[in-house]
Amino acid sequence: MCERLTELDEWEFEEVWRRVGLSVDWSLLSTAIGEQARAASQRAFLRDPARGEAYPAQAPTLWDVTFRTAVAQAEPEGRATHGELHRLRFRDGHRPVHVETARPELLPACVALVAHPDDERYRELVGRTVRTPLFDVEVPVLAHRLAEPDKGSGLAMVCTFGDVTDVTWWREPNLPTRAVVGRDGRLLADPRPGSPPAPAPSWRA
Repeated sequence: MCERLTELDEWEFEEVWRRVGLSVDWSLLSTAIGEQARAASQRAFLRDPARGEAYPAQAPTLWDVTFRTAVAQAEPEGRATHGELHRLRFRDGHRPVHVETARPELLPACVALVAHPDDERYRELVGRTVRTPLFDVEVPVLAHRLAEPDKGSGLAMVCTFGDVTDVTWWREPNLPTRAVVGRDGRLLADPRPGSPPAPAPSWRA
């Protein structure tokens, strides 16, 4: 399918370029998809481990849960959708610390909270730790300029991983990873190593 689409795109590009009068030597045509490009890429990659330029590592990637394959960073489209903010109550000792989030299901993947460095409300909290609701896991409170003081309470959860901003917040201070979503896009029944344990049942309101 990719090769057929490439052929169609090549024909359309050529037609447009001829129409606008571009001077092109069509005998030098090459593509990024096809047997020749694939072989060149494979040869180059086989040299990378010997140079120390390729190595195994756990890292997040954009993932298509339907086709079970990685997605190129150029592919996703940002679309505005309606959502609801949910207020979660973290604890700083006995004092409540509120976080408003559209992704409450990622609470077990929370590894930190972030506030904007100029947000006076949280200046004393930055550098300390708070405990998550329900799971009672200790997480640090960090300062980062990507935090939005006018969004929700001004504090944001860093979850591994809700979006690409989470990746930035996770990578820069070298935070731990708590993977709670499987390759099928569903929450895991059993936590992976490093994930918080399931909470004990509580009947308190």
